[in-house]
Amino acid sequence: QYFLGDFDRSRKLLERAVCRLDRPVPQNALPLARGLLTATATQVAHLVLPGRFRDRRRAEKAVLDEVVDGYKILGQISYLNGESPAELVYVECASLNIGEEAGSSPALATALANAAGVASLMNLRRLADRYLARAVQMGEAEGQSEALAYVWNINGLIEAQRGGWRKGIAANDRALEAFGEIGDYNLEAEIWQTRSALHLFAGDFRGAEPCWTRTREFAARNENPQ
Repeated sequence: QYFLGDFDRSRKLLERAVCRLDRPVPQNALPLARGLLTATATQVAHLVLPGRFRDRRRAEKAVLDEVVDGYKILGQISYLNGESPAELVYVECASLNIGEEAGSSPALATALANAAGVASLMNLRRLADRYLARAVQMGEAEGQSEALAYVWNINGLIEAQRGGWRKGIAANDRALEAFGEIGDYNLEAEIWQTRSALHLFAGDFRGAEPCWTRTREFAARNENPQ
């Protein structure tokens, strides 16, 4: 439903899944404030005392990795819909906390990349770079091309937030290189869309045109109305 452009239906299904596997996603202001406070405090504890929290729920890893994947798309929906920053930060912190307790995985690598993106939006540059470095290292160690391609794509977006167009294109090159022969047209479309935007921001309209054409080809193939 997400890749078909139906964000409302996608959100409802993902929230049901996350609730069943972990805990309910806060819906109103007060529960969201409480959840945000708990999630951010937990992540601070993870940063200060990583040895105490990381891998402590490895026995539940298969289930927790599914939760992290659910939170990943909930975060994307929140970001693309322009929802409140509190909701976005909550989703990314909750995802990262669970992923770290489950242990190293492609799912955690993507959660780290998303956390880096949110930290960069909040102008926490050092924290963003710290998350991003871990994401790249983990993606490479896991040998999972799809996760690594996702991480480098987010890296390109972070460079765009900072006005680093050339660095963004270089990161996008790494994303396409890591993508290889995965065959995930949705992810590849996102990578080309990021590349299109980077060319536009840099004033390179000729470079942007073939990228947008490629993006549209993927959208037409998937019948994505968005």
